[in-house]
Amino acid sequence: MCGILLAASHACASAESALRFRESGTPSVGSNFALVRILRCTLAEDAADNEPSSNPDDMDTVVTEAPVETGPVASDDADVTFMFTRPITGKPYEFAIGKEVHFLVGFRNKAQKDFQLSTIDASFRYQLDFNYILQNFTSYPYNRVVEPNQETTLGYTFFISEQYAPRPYGFVVNLLYSDKDGVQYQNTVFNETVSLVELDEGLDGETFFLYILLAGFMALIAYGLNKLYIKYVNPTRRTSIKPKVEQEKASTKEVDYDWLPPSMVANLKKTSTASKKSAPAN
Repeated sequence: MCGILLAASHACASAESALRFRESGTPSVGSNFALVRILRCTLAEDAADNEPSSNPDDMDTVVTEAPVETGPVASDDADVTFMFTRPITGKPYEFAIGKEVHFLVGFRNKAQKDFQLSTIDASFRYQLDFNYILQNFTSYPYNRVVEPNQETTLGYTFFISEQYAPRPYGFVVNLLYSDKDGVQYQNTVFNETVSLVELDEGLDGETFFLYILLAGFMALIAYGLNKLYIKYVNPTRRTSIKPKVEQEKASTKEVDYDWLPPSMVANLKKTSTASKKSAPAN
């Protein structure tokens, strides 16, 4: 404050000197003194306006943002790949409600030290805000060590509940791993929108084979019941067949000679009689 007043005094003195030595002449002492007082009051008011207020209510509140906590990041020495294997789908990704989903995560170690693959986390997210988690799936512990310049593949399977409505969802897959020094890393291997759909299944191969197997089983049961019926319930049907067969066999031994000439019939009878006589006795 003292510095501001001192600067105002110097400014007033300069203004007073300038007024005294104008080319137009020398002004009166009273008018110059009044002008100096006006300049001093104006500078003092400006200094008071620019001075910071000591009242806490008049002071502006300084807002400091809290540091953002970040989790593990991906390592530059790791190459990670991702692929769905069941169903085999591309963009747009569509999964059937009530079915399993399988995918593979490939990992390649480009560093000169070992990496240990810890877990794979998968979750469904709200489509408009991926920070809002709808469901966390099982976190699989692998604990697999990958040596330098080596690679490995991890498999993961999850089931989509039938309670989900058919619409788009966010799907996030994270791979957590660490190096031999204990430093934790995390790769987000998949972070996109997928669509859940209701699958309208027709007659597939498995169902058709099941129907054929069921029909064969029913035919076998019907054949067995028929055999039991003939054996125990209606045995007369089985015995009535035998006399008919025996009668047919007996009728084949009798030959009708009425349509032959009498001379030929006589010769046949002579031949049959001679053959009977010549036949050796048993």
